[in-house]
Amino acid sequence: MVRKSGAVWLVVCACGITACGGQASTGRGGTPDRGGSSGEGGSSAGGGPSASGGSSAGGVTSGDGGASIGGTAPGSGGVFAGGGSAGCLVTTDFCNGVDDDCDGLVDEPESSPGAGDGVDFTAIEHCGTCNLNCTFDVTGAVGVKCVPPATLNGLVPGTCDYLRCSVGHFDLDGNRANGCEYFCARGSSPAPEEGGLCGVDDDCNGVVDDLDLCTEDDCGLCGRPCTGPHQNHVCSYVIGPGATCRPETAQCGGDCVAGWADGDDDLSDGCEVRAGSPPSTGPEVCDGWDNDGDGIVDENGIAPDGIDGTASPDDPSVHMGDACGSNVGACKRGVIGCIGGEAICIGAGTPGPELCDGLDDDCNGEVDEGSLCDPGFCANVSGAFRCVDACATSADCPPHYDCVTDLRVSTRPDLVTLRNGCLERHDPR
Repeated sequence: MVRKSGAVWLVVCACGITACGGQASTGRGGTPDRGGSSGEGGSSAGGGPSASGGSSAGGVTSGDGGASIGGTAPGSGGVFAGGGSAGCLVTTDFCNGVDDDCDGLVDEPESSPGAGDGVDFTAIEHCGTCNLNCTFDVTGAVGVKCVPPATLNGLVPGTCDYLRCSVGHFDLDGNRANGCEYFCARGSSPAPEEGGLCGVDDDCNGVVDDLDLCTEDDCGLCGRPCTGPHQNHVCSYVIGPGATCRPETAQCGGDCVAGWADGDDDLSDGCEVRAGSPPSTGPEVCDGWDNDGDGIVDENGIAPDGIDGTASPDDPSVHMGDACGSNVGACKRGVIGCIGGEAICIGAGTPGPELCDGLDDDCNGEVDEGSLCDPGFCANVSGAFRCVDACATSADCPPHYDCVTDLRVSTRPDLVTLRNGCLERHDPR
């Protein structure tokens, strides 16, 4: 585009794959033609003293021809039109598929480390080659770095690495080049699967409920314990001596302890009646005897024929039907019932390990407390709780994470506090 300012003509060049500016070598042209010493485009394109037509149309000093195109003398094409490095405005190359410094090479490496005249193939953004960006390839990690190859020619990829896993993340595949790819709900506090939570990867190995399903606590299924009363518990696929357990067919069983018998011909639910005759008759109570002699042991119903509201012989302060258990946090209250001649709290929730989930899992009145997510904390990110790294500024966070100051620590209004934490830039808050 030609623009005139006062007595000076300016030419603005449209850049192609190479940079504009400065002088270059010869181009199309030669001796002046049809107009004299200046030619079409003048001596510069994007900054030279003359443009198409020169100072006057058809005069001595102007014309359509010119000595060169892209050369030092005036001509159509200006200062640089396709050759030479003397005219480039930059002296280094970048990873962009372009010959930025006009030396005929694309994306070439630095001539020496730190020279700044080419691509630094030791950087995490292009580790060994332009195609290996460790900031994207390494996930869930802090201190991402590039281990460059021995030859920095842009053709041999380096190796991505990291300093440590972000809180709650684990490198399960052992490939440090892709970082810590697995996030575990147990945060930084893995625990054995046995005695843990069903449906949760307690030991953070990538497998949920990978535990022995032939135990008294987990017989055939996670969380199915053998709790039959007055019984020597076993977990087996058949009930009887020498049984061998298979999880897919496992069931509870075991012999009755002395003084008790199986009253319903089903040893999987224990030994619920006393052996022999009751020492005396009277109103029905929860003791494993048929106290009223009607052929039914510990039946529900209104007293005196049933046990509803009656006191436990073992603890007179406990009555059938009383509320029991805790209603703090995730725990729920149950009701006192009679199982195997004993007063048992039925249906109550029991405390469990604390998880990063916005709930008081251990029923102690605190939510997501303790070292669950050390060295970070548990935060509510768009309604989903997860462990995040604590931070002061974004420099403390992994690549592509920002240090935000409005992460909620709980969903309960009386417990909400805000803390600084690292959040992926594409995540809503």
